[in-house]
Amino acid sequence: MGDIATHLVSFLLPPGTVVHGKLANGLALESRITPWFVGRGFGNYADRTTRRDIRYLLTYVHPAIGYEGPVIKDILAACPGWKIVREFDVAESPGGRDRAALIDKYPDGK
Repeated sequence: MGDIATHLVSFLLPPGTVVHGKLANGLALESRITPWFVGRGFGNYADRTTRRDIRYLLTYVHPAIGYEGPVIKDILAACPGWKIVREFDVAESPGGRDRAALIDKYPDGK
């Protein structure tokens, strides 16, 4: 995702914080977060919407929320009240002017 995103995630989240999403994998080594990958039908899919112990999620917000796949939308739909903590510039689509976001799935602690 880039040096700035890695630095900001490191600043915002303590080492070892578990984070949902494909984008978390790319930041795991440098930011020392723990990624929790979920794919359609594999990789922690069964409990994707009930994991209350995973507070944060990294996903695209432009070109669209959940651009990397519908599983992210499933997770967010199960977390009413989620809020964007911080957005980051990324270059994933052919246009290269994308945005990703660190999302707090349970900002009220509920």
